[in-house]
Order: sequence, then C-alpha cells, then structure tokens
Amino acid sequence: MHAPIAVLLLVACAQPPLKDPSPLPQQTTYYVDPAGNDVTGDGTREAPFRTIGAALIPDSVERIVVAPGRYAEAELALTKPLELFGPGDGQATLEGHLLIEGHDIVVHGLDVSKGAVILASDEVSVNGAKITTTSSYADALLIERSRASLSELQLLCGLETCLATRGSTVTGSKLAMTAEPVSKRVVRATTSSVSLEQLDVVGGAIAQVQAELATRLTLTGAKLTASNGNGLVALSRSRISGKAVEVRGARDSSLLVSTAEVSLAESTFGTTTSGLTIGVQGSIVALRTPSIEGSIYGALSVGKYRTEPSNVEIEGGTISVGGHTGLLLTAGRLKLSRVEIFGAETPSDNDAIVASSEESSLELVDTTITHAGSWAIATRDSANLTIVGGRIVRPGQGGVLLDDSPGASIRIERLSIEEPVGASGIAVFGSRESTISGARITGAAEAGILAGDGARVVVSDARIEANALYGIAAFGGSIIELSSSVVRGSPWAAFASCGDGSSIVDVGSNELVGQTSLCP
Repeated sequence: MHAPIAVLLLVACAQPPLKDPSPLPQQTTYYVDPAGNDVTGDGTREAPFRTIGAALIPDSVERIVVAPGRYAEAELALTKPLELFGPGDGQATLEGHLLIEGHDIVVHGLDVSKGAVILASDEVSVNGAKITTTSSYADALLIERSRASLSELQLLCGLETCLATRGSTVTGSKLAMTAEPVSKRVVRATTSSVSLEQLDVVGGAIAQVQAELATRLTLTGAKLTASNGNGLVALSRSRISGKAVEVRGARDSSLLVSTAEVSLAESTFGTTTSGLTIGVQGSIVALRTPSIEGSIYGALSVGKYRTEPSNVEIEGGTISVGGHTGLLLTAGRLKLSRVEIFGAETPSDNDAIVASSEESSLELVDTTITHAGSWAIATRDSANLTIVGGRIVRPGQGGVLLDDSPGASIRIERLSIEEPVGASGIAVFGSRESTISGARITGAAEAGILAGDGARVVVSDARIEANALYGIAAFGGSIIELSSSVVRGSPWAAFASCGDGSSIVDVGSNELVGQTSLCP
C-alpha cells in the first residue's frame, strides 16, 4: 500500500512547476470618436471613447487618436507625456479651452475654439491646427515659462494677441495670424527667445509683432500687412534680427525701435497711411539692403530716448523720401553706405536728409541722392557731417547745406553734385572746420561752393564747372582756402565780397578760368 504512494510522490516532485500565463500587452494608444461612449467603450479602435478627456484617464496612455468631429469639452488639460493626433484640415475641433502643463507633449491636427495655454512646460509641439478664442481669453495662444515648437498653425487673435510668450523659448514656422479689429497686438514676446519663419500677420490695433523686456526675436520670411497701429516694434532692451521681413499698410510706422536693437537684411518697410516709415529712439539699428518707402512724415527719424542716443547703419538698398523731411537725425549717429535715395522731383521746402544738434553725426559713403524737394543734405545747429564718395543729382535747391554749425566737424570727400536747381552745390554758413576735397560740382543755379556768416572752408582737388553765377564765392566775413582745383565755366570763377572781410586764398596749383575777386 505504501510503495505506490511513494512512487507517486517522487513523480510529482520531479515535474517542472507550472508557468504563470503571459501578461497581456498594456494598451498605450486610445481612440476617440464623437460616436463613441465613455462608459461602455474601452478606447480601442473598435470601441472608442466619446471625449478626449476620457482617453486621458488611463495611466498607460501615450497616444490619443482623435476622429473627425466636434468635441464639446470646457477645458482639456494635458499634463503628462503623450501624443494627441487629430485628422487635421479642420476636421476635428475641441470646442473648449486647451491647457498644456507638462513635458514631451505633442498636439497635431486638432483645432481649438476657445484658446490655448502652454504653462511651465518643456518640449511641447503644436502643429497643423487652427486656434481661435473668445472674449473670455485674451490670447489665442499663450506660452508662459515653457519651451515650445509651433508649425503650420492658423491663429485668430483674442482681445490682446494671437500669440503671447512670457519667459519662454519658442520656435515656429508657417504661422498665419489674423487680428480682430479690437485685437491690440498679434505677436507679443516678453522676456523670451523666439524664432519664427514664414510668418503671415494681418491686422492689429497697436502693433503686429512686438518684442519687449530683453526678448530675442528672430524673423525669417515674415509678412506683416494692414496694421491699424505699428508694424514691427522693438522695445526695452529687446533685439530683433533676421531677414526678408516685409511690412506694408501700417497706419503709424512700419518699424518702431525704442531702447532696443534691430538687425535685419533684405527687408521692406512700406509707406504708412498717417505716420513715418521708421522711427528710432535711443537704439541700435542695422539694415542691410532694405527697401524703405517714405511716408507723409518721412522715411526715417533717428533720435534719443531721454539721454540715450541712437546708432543707425543702413548698407545698400533704396530709400524713397516721401513727404516732409525724408531722413531726420536729431541725436546719435546715422551712417548710410551705398544707398540709393530718391527724393521728390517737384521743388518744395522738404530736404532729403537733415541732421540737427551737436549730438548728431551724419555719415554718407558712396551714397546717391536723386532729386530732393529742397536740399539733398542739410546740417544745422552744429551737427557733424562726413561724406566720402557719392553723388547728388538735381536737388530742388542745392546739394549740401551746412547751416549754423560753428563747432561742427565737416568733411566732404569725392562728392559729385550735378545741376542743383535753385541754389548752390555746397553752401557753408558759420562753420569753422569745413574741409572739402575731390568734389565735382556742375550746373548749380548759384555757386559751386558758397561760404557765408564767417565760415572757414578748405577746398582742395576740386573740379567746379558751369555754375550759373560763381564757381566759388565767399560772403559775410568768410574765408575759403583753395588749392589744386579747377574752376571754370562761370561768370565769376572766384568771388569774395571784400568789404565785409571775406577772402579767397589761392594756396596754389589752381586753374581759375573767369573773373576773380580774391581779396587777399
């Protein structure tokens, strides 16, 4: 009786233990469809949930696939890493507010009707969607203290903006934004690093793209149109850089820079309907090969903010003067290199370029000015001027006017002036330190070079021909020192009004053809 039992025990002990059944793979992708059911569905393709919120509940969720339709959910909060995929092309819409507060979150192809916020998040991507908002939300898309990537988005602005960034790092491409008439700004970047490509902006009551409070903004291929205020705005230690930016149809200014920096290449700044094209205060601006279209109050104004002057450099490109003074410098430095400037062909009181105040320094290198309502270049109130190379053609009055500049530094080299219509090629009044070398002046209505009001002018290596009254002339106690120059083709080659103490000093190597009154 006992032996069989023992044998059975041995046999039982010799069998390998039974294995646990393999666990089923955990579901990570959940499906949502307006025809689904949150109670009976399990989020599979065959039994989808009805709401996106239900698909967010499982701990295992990594991906949510949204079917075409409309999803009425007051607020959808994404707080854990996942991918939310809609069909795109406007086929699926969240009829509610989207909140993203997490990391490694992707939202694709799902439109949002009541605005979106990305808050304290990292590595967030939103693309292929349309985001609109209602009066309950100030911004269509607000990104705060986050890192986010945006692409192929359409944004319809709220009361404040289409896109607002605060303390964030944002990249974006293929973004189209449209402002409502009451929308204050379209893009507003505050204390952020933002890079946008292929940006299309329409409308905006105050500004279309505004960078402020030490923001770094890069724009490549941006088009801004029809602003009811300003186009591109840089404020308060921000910096805007990039290329191929086009601003047209702004009411107040195409570009406004105050205590900030701007560096743009190959960009267009169109005429405004009631302001000036570009305004700069206390800022650093560099424009490479721009197209600047003058407005009713001119093309460019450069001045200081409180005590901080500006430094503006324009290299290449074209500028049309527009109405009023074309380019006005009141404080700081303005340098134009190889720029083509086009003024009004009809004579007027408007100068093409004006520099005023002893805080101003105007520099032109190989720059051409064709036509001007009055003077092509005018400096006043001891503004400093340096011209190297360049050409002035048919200004309405004269080429260069140096007025009331006793303490200014004036240097003109290799400048060609042709056919001043109403006055002289170069007129100097009151300047004590004016040097003109290598000038070519022809066809002036008065004199090639005229000095007055006690000016002191040194002229060398000049060629002054066929001016209507005088080659060179000194009045009002002025003195001109002339050397190595050719003056011909005028009734008076050189004329000084001796009775008031004026004189022309022939230093040597001059060819003076015509009458002379030098008053040595």
